[in-house]
Parts: sequence; C-alpha cells; structure tokens
Amino acid sequence: MVAARLSLTASELDEKVLKRVFDQISRDVPVGRAQHDDAHVLVDAVRPFEPGLKSLTERHPELLKAFGKFSKWTNQMGMLGSGNHFIEVCLDEAGNVWVMLHSGSRGIGNAIATYFIELAREDMQRQMVQLPDRDLAYFPEGSEHFNDYVEAVHWAQEYAMANR
Repeated sequence: MVAARLSLTASELDEKVLKRVFDQISRDVPVGRAQHDDAHVLVDAVRPFEPGLKSLTERHPELLKAFGKFSKWTNQMGMLGSGNHFIEVCLDEAGNVWVMLHSGSRGIGNAIATYFIELAREDMQRQMVQLPDRDLAYFPEGSEHFNDYVEAVHWAQEYAMANR
C-alpha cells in the first residue's frame, strides 16, 4: 500500500472536483484481471526487472510453468488488479486530501510464492523433517534454495512497488 497527500484540502473538494478526480483515475488506471495488450506495455517500467527474473528462471526453469497466465507479467505493470486492490481518495483528521493505493505484484508474486512453498515442502520431506503442518515448510538459512527464495521474494516486492 502507498498513500500520497495531495495539495487539495477537504474544503476544496466539492462533488464536481471529486467526479473529475474519479473520472481521471478511471481513464488512467486499468482495473480488473485484464492486462495491457503488447502495444501498451510499459517497456521502460518493466525493463529493469527482466534480468533478475531471467536469472531466477534459469536456475528454476519450473517457475516458467508456475507463471501460467502470468507469463506475460510485463503486460500487468501499471494495472490496479482486482480483489482487495483499490484506489481511494480520503481525508485525514486535519482535512488534507490523500490518495491511497493498494496494488501488488499482479499474480506473478503469488506464482513465485506458490512455487517456492512447494519447493520448501519437498525439501522438508526429503530431509525427513516432521512438521506439525505442511504449511510451515521453510528453507533453513544457508540451504540449497534459501538465497533463491529471498531473491525471488525481493524481485516480487520490487515489482509490486514499481507497479504502484
């Protein structure tokens, strides 16, 4: 989530201004499960993420299959998404106007997490570690997949931040 204070105050927000703000947001920020078509990909925004993802998928080619419908992750940049993602205009106790945004890694972060969770479960089973719940699987620091997992989560977090 991120919030930005605007130069407006509550006294400057009438219905007409508020409607213009929401209309502009609706025009500029694609919402839902859709994605940009190839011609509208935000190339400059996604380019910095390509080397990191390439490095990860070279070490974990199974990730490409895990991405499924998110294989066109570049087309997701700049999209609000759906579900619990939102943009809202709100006021603080002093009457200042804020825009608050909750968006994320647009599915690819979840695909990365799901892949590494399953990998951790497999590692625990292979090492014969008995956990009270399989959802508690983890990578011990220094283990084979620990650094790749940290790198992948960091990549997804950075992508989510850029998406905002």
